[in-house]
Amino acid sequence: MKTKLAWVLQILLAILFVLAGAAKFISPQWPRWFADWHYPAGSYAVVGLIEILAGIALLIPAAVRSATLLLIAIMMGAVVTLMLHPGGPGLKTPIIYLALLGVVVALRWTRPRLLVQ
Repeated sequence: MKTKLAWVLQILLAILFVLAGAAKFISPQWPRWFADWHYPAGSYAVVGLIEILAGIALLIPAAVRSATLLLIAIMMGAVVTLMLHPGGPGLKTPIIYLALLGVVVALRWTRPRLLVQ
């Protein structure tokens, strides 16, 4: 059950992050928002590419941990940015994505076993 739920969330998040990353390249609003937030030119493209690649990596078992940590870092950056600069896309989406990523972490991470008991 735990594994099935993790896979469902990973597939959902993969779709969401690939779409969010693609939006950075398609929507003319993202370059404007990143400029308004005083990020360097082209930052939106870097974030979009990371979202796409890490979203795909959520579907690769060997890459799930790295992808999850990378996406958590991106979403934490989004939350901080949106708290400092009200307006724009809003805080709700990155907070929801962070929560879903946290559930994946809880389901996928296992405690290391002690060699000596």
